[in-house]
Order: sequence, then structure tokens, then C-alpha cells
Amino acid sequence: MPLVNIYTYKPTSMLEEIALGFAYGYALALFFFLLPISIAILLACRSLWNGRKWAWKFLIVISVITIFIGIIGSISSAYHPSDLLMCFIFLIVFPSVSLYLLNRPETKEFIRKMEVPAGHVKCPYCGSIVLEAKYCSNCGAKLK
Repeated sequence: MPLVNIYTYKPTSMLEEIALGFAYGYALALFFFLLPISIAILLACRSLWNGRKWAWKFLIVISVITIFIGIIGSISSAYHPSDLLMCFIFLIVFPSVSLYLLNRPETKEFIRKMEVPAGHVKCPYCGSIVLEAKYCSNCGAKLK
């Protein structure tokens, strides 16, 4: 059971009321700041699944930034062991694993294979990359 029930809590002084309003405002601002970033990361993950190089670069940058934030958070929360453990796991270990997986040769090869050079298109039926034309030179399906 929590020490203070936030739904029925009534501030007893003006200072508590200001602090409570600040906390609600801070939480709301943090939510609206992190929501677009989270949506962008989810879209990048979906695009990486489809082999988009921009998503690979974006997720590498996000992983490096997250590791950097985790290191700073670990230094600043050195006096709170539970915060240090959570910071270490979620902001250092998970992004490090994702950075490792993004830089594996198999991942780089997949991204390279999925790129379509200029003047070429990817056939929606057989998946091969062919010269831009009306029909696929590999399977004969209509491209446009």
C-alpha cells in the first residue's frame, strides 16, 4: 500500500499545492516529449524490419545516445543502489545489446541487400531487384 494515495491526497499548504501542480505539469510535459520519440523509434524498428538503411542509422544513434544518458544517470545515482541497477539495465545493457545486434555482419548484409539502386525497382511478386520497366525481367509480373 502506498504511503500517500495520489487520488485522494489534499495538499495542506500553499507550498504543497504548488509542488503538486509542478509535479503534474512536469509529468505531462515529459509524456508529450517522450511520446513522439517513442513513436519514431517504433516506426524505425518497423522500417528496419523492411531493410531501410535510414532506420538502421537512426537506431544506432538512438542507442549511443541512450548509453550516454545511462552513463550519466549511473554517475548521478551512485548513492541510490536501486536506481543504479535500473539505470544500468535499461539504459546501458539493453541499448548495448541492440547496438551489438545492429552491427552484426548479418544485419549489415541484410540492409545492403535491401537497398535498391537508382534506375532499379524491387518486384513486389518475386522480390528481386530489376531494371525499371513495365514488367519484371525475372518473373514477368507487371511492375507498374
